Amino acid sequence: MSTKPTASNAAYADLVDRLATAIPMEIAIRVAKTVDLEEFQRLHALNEEIKALWVSRGFSEESIKSEGYVDACWDIFQLGYDANLRINNVYAKSTIKEFKRTSIETRKQFQGKIESIRLVFADRYRVCDLLNGNNIGTVIKEVDSKIKEIRNIENGKSIPFGAFVHSLRRPVKIRRGAIQQVRFPKDSVTNSHLGLLLESNMTQEDIEGALHDFLYHYAMFRIEGKPIEHRDRVHLELINKWAEPIANKPRSRSLQYNALFTQLNGLYCWDRRREFGAERRGSMKYAIEETQKLYSSPPDAKAIANHYEKIDRKIRESISRLKRI
Repeated sequence: MSTKPTASNAAYADLVDRLATAIPMEIAIRVAKTVDLEEFQRLHALNEEIKALWVSRGFSEESIKSEGYVDACWDIFQLGYDANLRINNVYAKSTIKEFKRTSIETRKQFQGKIESIRLVFADRYRVCDLLNGNNIGTVIKEVDSKIKEIRNIENGKSIPFGAFVHSLRRPVKIRRGAIQQVRFPKDSVTNSHLGLLLESNMTQEDIEGALHDFLYHYAMFRIEGKPIEHRDRVHLELINKWAEPIANKPRSRSLQYNALFTQLNGLYCWDRRREFGAERRGSMKYAIEETQKLYSSPPDAKAIANHYEKIDRKIRESISRLKRI
């Protein structure tokens, strides 16, 4: 099969990148639910409690989701720092003050309840990404409605914001062996410092990823608590280097869009079959028909069945590997 992309523009590259990073996480979520449903449900219940606390403090559910406020709390519990990526957001001082106050209150109320995080794959993915994942049906519908327009955009042309696929959550990877540390000043003269610690046995991918991620975190650390006019040249250049055109970053650029996107069919079909009852007669037919309903021009049943089998095989193989550990 040829690995030459079928289109070359920022919207297409962004979509392929999102698919390439989100699909392994979606498989991990289903494996985690299968092998440790009790821990998944425990953390999910705590997630709902944390969200309720933020709502009670005046934050809307929409802002909690879009700004990642609860996600940031999970990052503090899991990683010790906020891993959310907010490049251009500007907040009023009152919002920042309330965010910090509610964050502290959240840690006090829930640190003891959470105790430890034992969820499978929490060493590779953020807990908030595993708990939330993607609404696969919504993603398929949005891509189906936009892919023709995306493919027809000429490279270098201005791309409208609406042409990008926004419903597909891109997980923030955890780099095994990397730790961020902040050293705060003991007096009012010394500056604070942000550092990155790397274990001596990390993989090359994790080393490169941690160094790349650090560009963003240091750039944001540089202006933390300062007004927007302090976004100096160094801050902007670091952000630009971190957010260089996505087509130049991951090796996933060589992957075909179809090979990635059809895995969403497999995931959605897998979910619907288990919702119906995988052992019940007619469950596969039901799951395929539900998947076809998402499309303006549905794929044929045989194709979707093939997509399902590939995803089911990946999930079963992951479960088998875990059982051998």
